[in-house]
Amino acid sequence: MLGRPIPGIGFLTTIAIVFVTGLLFSAGPLKALLEGVEGLVEDVPLVGTVYGTTKKVLAGFGNADAQSAFQRFVFARLPGRTTPGFLTGSFSLNRLDGSAQQLCTVYVPTNHLYVGDVVVLPVEDVLQTDLSVEDGVSLILSAGASIPSQVGEKPPRP
Repeated sequence: MLGRPIPGIGFLTTIAIVFVTGLLFSAGPLKALLEGVEGLVEDVPLVGTVYGTTKKVLAGFGNADAQSAFQRFVFARLPGRTTPGFLTGSFSLNRLDGSAQQLCTVYVPTNHLYVGDVVVLPVEDVLQTDLSVEDGVSLILSAGASIPSQVGEKPPRP
């Protein structure tokens, strides 16, 4: 600007551009454009499925008003180990003999929070805890270092 470098001006410019772009796309005139592009992405085979699923998983973080992808932080009893995970749903399995079994789906993160496995377990193998989803995320991202000294078990939700 003045013929000499000004320390931090690039950083401030970047922050300003990101802020203005976010403002325009979230509440401004470009919101309709963003929604249109999102609709196009959702219509593309495979890409739309991955995008929609990723959007649902990310909705599990931080938005208390929306239906959360992660309902509760739990411990899943798997063969030979008990592992932390997130309860994502439950359903009734109608067996061939006419009986029904209550099962839960649990997302078990592997090497990163957003990469993991979905396991289906009997309700009795899912230990529901008094830790919040946010506490669970913190526990996983800290490699277990942030776990409190005591964790309480909660009864399963219907």
